[in-house]
Amino acid sequence: DILINNAGIAGENEPELLVDVNLKALVVASYKIIDRIGKQNGGKGGVIVNMASIAGIASGISPVYCATKHGVVGFTRTLQLSYGVTGVRVLAICPSFTNTPIIKMGVVNDLEYLKQEGIDTVPADV
Repeated sequence: DILINNAGIAGENEPELLVDVNLKALVVASYKIIDRIGKQNGGKGGVIVNMASIAGIASGISPVYCATKHGVVGFTRTLQLSYGVTGVRVLAICPSFTNTPIIKMGVVNDLEYLKQEGIDTVPADV
């Protein structure tokens, strides 16, 4: 069994919505699936894949978006440590920026700064 938490939005205008979609929904879904597939409740275990972002481990990105992605990374690490005995593995994927409309919405304030840090965008069609 597998859960892939891949919902995510950008934009600093509605910080509560950003936190709700990017972090809170992921937390709620993760706990629900652990209760269903965890060995402690008769399940066979499984995997939770949380889609984070390079924004979860790098700076130079819009503050609230960055905070939610840091939250995803921290939650994922701690969930794996806390619930590993349930047979549910938990991991995060932290892709770099893809040159999509979300970038044009201002998620990244300074692409040149990121390039200097060795973080570049990838074309959307790759």
